[in-house]
Amino acid sequence: MNYTFYSPKKPEFGHKIVKTIATLSKRGSYRTILGIVQFGNAPAKFDIRTWQTDADGVETACKGKSLSIDEMRNLQDALKDYEIPDTI
Repeated sequence: MNYTFYSPKKPEFGHKIVKTIATLSKRGSYRTILGIVQFGNAPAKFDIRTWQTDADGVETACKGKSLSIDEMRNLQDALKDYEIPDTI
């Protein structure tokens, strides 16, 4: 599902979830996704972020991290051979 929100008062702060790659967690009105997101007029980037959905279905970006294509490739390479433990 793709979502778009543009603030009429400050369009440079709007965002568009171009693609949801995976939902990493859900808790109440919050969900954390790995996706491709465009903020304002900037080019879309990979993004790991929590989003809050209000009663009207509008999603607000919370804390997260945007990654360039090179950063995403580096992360993919780093995780390729990493064995995730049962506990940390």
